[in-house]
Amino acid sequence: MVYLINFIQKIRHKHYIIGFIVLTFICTFLIVQLMSYNVENGKRSLKSVDTKHEAFETDDKHFERVEVKQKKATVERLIKKQRDPELYEEEMDMFDDASRNFPNSLGRGQGASLRRPKGSWEVPLRVVHLDLKGAPPKMKYLHSLLPLLALSGANAILIEYEDMFPYTDTLRNLSAHNAYTMDQVRALLKTAARLHLEVIPLVQTFGHLEFALKLAEFRHLRELDAFPQEVCPSNPHTFQDLVREMVRQVMVAHPDIRYLHIGCDEVFHLGACNACSKRHKEPRVLFTEHVTLVAGHIRAEYHGVTPLIWDDMMRRWTQDTLRDSGLGDLVEPVVWVYADDISRLIPHYVWFMYGKVFPRIWVAGAFKGAYGETAVVPDLRKSYDNHVAWLKVLHSTRAVQQFQAVVLTGWSRYDHFAVLCELLPVSIPSLILNLLLISEERKLTEGGPPPQVFHKWTNSLSCTHSRLKITHESLVQDRYQWELSSCSFPGSNMYSIMASYMSLRARVEDMFSELTDKQGWLTPYNVRHNFSSPWRLMTSFFSFQANGEHLIRELKDFRDLVTSVMTQYYDNHTIDEWIEQKVEPLMVKMLYLEKSVNSLTARNTWPRRPLK
Repeated sequence: MVYLINFIQKIRHKHYIIGFIVLTFICTFLIVQLMSYNVENGKRSLKSVDTKHEAFETDDKHFERVEVKQKKATVERLIKKQRDPELYEEEMDMFDDASRNFPNSLGRGQGASLRRPKGSWEVPLRVVHLDLKGAPPKMKYLHSLLPLLALSGANAILIEYEDMFPYTDTLRNLSAHNAYTMDQVRALLKTAARLHLEVIPLVQTFGHLEFALKLAEFRHLRELDAFPQEVCPSNPHTFQDLVREMVRQVMVAHPDIRYLHIGCDEVFHLGACNACSKRHKEPRVLFTEHVTLVAGHIRAEYHGVTPLIWDDMMRRWTQDTLRDSGLGDLVEPVVWVYADDISRLIPHYVWFMYGKVFPRIWVAGAFKGAYGETAVVPDLRKSYDNHVAWLKVLHSTRAVQQFQAVVLTGWSRYDHFAVLCELLPVSIPSLILNLLLISEERKLTEGGPPPQVFHKWTNSLSCTHSRLKITHESLVQDRYQWELSSCSFPGSNMYSIMASYMSLRARVEDMFSELTDKQGWLTPYNVRHNFSSPWRLMTSFFSFQANGEHLIRELKDFRDLVTSVMTQYYDNHTIDEWIEQKVEPLMVKMLYLEKSVNSLTARNTWPRRPLK
């Protein structure tokens, strides 16, 4: 009996053990199933978030997981890009910047710009700059040109009137004698509006005010009396009497604009006058105060208008200096570089500085007026390479929240006192090529822009010549592409004229150099002492490649021809100026040769040496 009881108790104890084991197994199974369900549910949630492109959640733990994932992706890109030092350096700086600001550097506030989603580098505005200073194209020509710009991808024009604006009252002497009338300005704005081209006026308010400061009535506003370039920011009359009134009159003519460019580039002598020196302030502080005064006035007086400024005066500032200046709340910068090595002039740290301070940034290349003060025709290769470089910057720079615009600048002169450089009609091929180029920015690849850009270019210029096949390689070989003169764009006959001029100029220069420098019978010494060999002179002058007298006749004929063609585009003042600058110097050289030869060959006896 005792043994039986002990046996039953043992069995009962085993049942407890077995039951405990079974219960433990069941609980474990249920826990595993529950965990699996939660994990699967989490995956579905994340997939749903990805599908909807929700980049960030409010949950901090998920935010940190995204941070780690993005850093890992950045490191992987760094490994791939180590062969390219510039790309590697830029990516490393972005990675370091994000790390210093963790966990709030991504997805919140300004740091979110470091990882812009694909495609966000596309710019809203493609702006063509029309520089009218001292050489106003005829309004009829501008009206015919605007439709081509719109068809080629432009959606805005930046008009720099300078002395071509019809100022009135106290500013009436700012306008050139051949300035546009207000009716002409209104008609141009009406055409632009019909073509959906946004108009952005440019009014210089700091530097490059030569057209005002050269005058006696505004001389007292100069920073330095000897240099009529910049206004003095410490003189209260600068803003009260000049800047504010210029802005007011331009705004009256452009009441519906969103942007007003106020210049502010190349203020070379900032803080140099006595009034500025007595204030004991650094030049950057003086710059900030003046820009703040002008930009603040525009924002307060003209609601909805955003001032733009060229960026060059701020490039050497520190991030703290730029942030503390308060300019980020007042203006949007236009970063201009006209070379193909943009990173040399705008290092990566400048982009980070600008990206932290300015919500939107504009950039600017050049289709003319940047590759030689006396250039006659734009260098197609240089302007093309400049804009390709800008597209690569737009595509690769992650430090900027928004690139707002690409501006294609086309300068008529390097400043108010400079001579004319490339005229607008002969610059249309360069303008249209680069306009089409930036319009195709989304198709940019590692190999560069798509080849169809050149096909669209020749079509836009109405080139019907079947054998005209232009590529980037052909631009390298021939940077002017004179075959384009056979096309039918607005200004094609001027392009043909410039081809003739370049050939004629080369022949004159070669002949003049050969006779006065390389050969030994028509040098300044020979002319001064009236001492040379008549036979050598006759042989050289009348037989050198082209007959000298024939070249003189060609120059006279060309002068008449260019006058008749340019009449389609410019007034007589601009035509006379161009001829005086480009044709007359060649005529002077040829007439000098002719006169010297006649004088030297008229002599039939010569003195003994030494000559006196």
